[in-house]
Amino acid sequence: MDCLICGTCNPTWAWTDTNGIAQCTICGAPYNLRKPPPVICLKDEYIPAIRAYWEQNYRRMPGGFSAPGGYEVATEEEAAAFHRWLEEDAPALMTAEPDGPGVPVGPHS
Repeated sequence: MDCLICGTCNPTWAWTDTNGIAQCTICGAPYNLRKPPPVICLKDEYIPAIRAYWEQNYRRMPGGFSAPGGYEVATEEEAAAFHRWLEEDAPALMTAEPDGPGVPVGPHS
């Protein structure tokens, strides 16, 4: 299994504060690991934009499943850079509603 964001083959995981959810340690993409195979916790329509962010910046994204001071893999600086990118370069993502099989990632999540 390859990470759908960074392409890492057989990624390693860091658990979040949410039961069964872990982040790719390379890019920060959140995955549900409750049962195989791992399922990314992003809406399908967000994946190309988030992958483009990774390819342009090589910075981890905040997974959105950890409390402040919890198990988040992205640093505060990485999270701030990602949120700036969402506001400046990906405004369509900011208007999505948090429903469906995945979750939007951003200040509103």
